[in-house]
Amino acid sequence: MMKQFAVIGLGSFGLRVVAEMQELDAEIIILDRESDVIDQLKDSVHAAYIVDVEDEGAINKLIPSSIDAVILDLGDNLEVTILVTNYLKKMGVENIVVKASSDKHGEILTIVGASHVIYPDLEAAKRVTPLLVSDTLYNFIPISSGLVMAEIFVPKKYVGKTLIEANLRYEEGVNIVAIKKGNIGEYSFFVPDYSLEADDILLAVGAEDNIMGFTAVGGLKSDRKLSSILRKIFGKS
Repeated sequence: MMKQFAVIGLGSFGLRVVAEMQELDAEIIILDRESDVIDQLKDSVHAAYIVDVEDEGAINKLIPSSIDAVILDLGDNLEVTILVTNYLKKMGVENIVVKASSDKHGEILTIVGASHVIYPDLEAAKRVTPLLVSDTLYNFIPISSGLVMAEIFVPKKYVGKTLIEANLRYEEGVNIVAIKKGNIGEYSFFVPDYSLEADDILLAVGAEDNIMGFTAVGGLKSDRKLSSILRKIFGKS
């Protein structure tokens, strides 16, 4: 059965979610009080409604209680976000994803029914800051508490070594998931006796401390423009 999602509020985060969901085989319902944004998107989604989201009756009518997930982006209006989150909770919606601007707001939204709270500004800062302090770290994505995924240029000390010789899981606490050759092509899996080259890009997963320790090793600097599968998966900032 095709999954069904709703996005209530089409701010920058909500619009980004809709754009990503359009890549999926899913029904998308969008709600916003602004007619302009609804008119722009109505032909590319399953259903689009111009509605006062504070109207509980309208929410009950337009959002199926069996929906797979509802995403809220109501800007910095905490009061309205609380109201709509509570409406959805009372309806029995199980997966309510809410954008928040602060930890305090997130705590309140969790209490009233949010299943997941997203902090776009905080997430962006967490991704960008490590890139500024490392010569080898290209992309950095926190994926859970203390665990990160990263794209990494091969540190100098490991260039020319095979993956067996480098033994990165033991030496650095880093797991290599895939490798890409330079700034072309796609990531692919590898054989253990593959020799690391200076222009290789490693897709790695590990504890944040281990990733940061690993990427502090070499002095490889680059202004190469790389395409990133992580940006497709997690979105751009």
